[in-house]
Amino acid sequence: MVRGNSAIFVFAAVFVGMTCLLLAWNGLFVPADPTAICTNNMCRAYRVFGEFQTLIAAGIAILAAWLAAQPVWKQLTTMNIQQDIMASEVIKRRLKSIEENDCYLDTKVTAYLQDVWRYIYDWNYEQPEYDPQKIDPQWAHNMEHLAIEILSELGRQQISRADTIKIEVARAQVIARLSDLSECLNSISAPARLAGDPEISAQQEEQLQAAETAARLAFEDVANSVDDSRKAFAQVTHAEIDFIRRRIRDLDQQLIDGRDA
Repeated sequence: MVRGNSAIFVFAAVFVGMTCLLLAWNGLFVPADPTAICTNNMCRAYRVFGEFQTLIAAGIAILAAWLAAQPVWKQLTTMNIQQDIMASEVIKRRLKSIEENDCYLDTKVTAYLQDVWRYIYDWNYEQPEYDPQKIDPQWAHNMEHLAIEILSELGRQQISRADTIKIEVARAQVIARLSDLSECLNSISAPARLAGDPEISAQQEEQLQAAETAARLAFEDVANSVDDSRKAFAQVTHAEIDFIRRRIRDLDQQLIDGRDA
């Protein structure tokens, strides 16, 4: 703003100087009678200037305003660059969080499902078949607790709100399907875990046995649904990451162009 005030003072001084010059010009070369004919070019130039003095004054005012506004425009440009830098840093931090969360889900859920498939399928055949009776209740109990650990971390990620809405929606589907698998494992292990419990009635034991049978039959499809939700999550996340990276690139390019201007 100091430079802007200096420009105004310089312009005011020039204006005063021009005014004094014009007054001297008027006294030396212009006839006192305004109806008298000019006999020299200096007189003619003065009268032409007088005819267009309003337009010339307006042009001078516009030029003065433009000069005074230059520091303001530079300051606004600097502020915009600073804001873009801050926005870029925020987006980069969020991108890092999204990539870390994506890596966790993909690594943990994929490894978990691979353990499930290695256990439930007989890989001695070209076309492995699922045998519902092969699942051991103790294995089901252990896998249920492992699923709960993964679900706990995924739930923490949802609460943190560090991802985009699309990613959170896709993760919610993974959580829902993995919860279904955890409940399925719980049903499979429940009769063995609760066997001999005096608080369990004969009717309840029958209900537990029926739930175990249904869970064993549904287990393969439930596990596959977890994998389907994992793939959908990966597709959404990779699309969002690509969009964010392009956004960061655009901001960085704007910063480069702004500094070069």
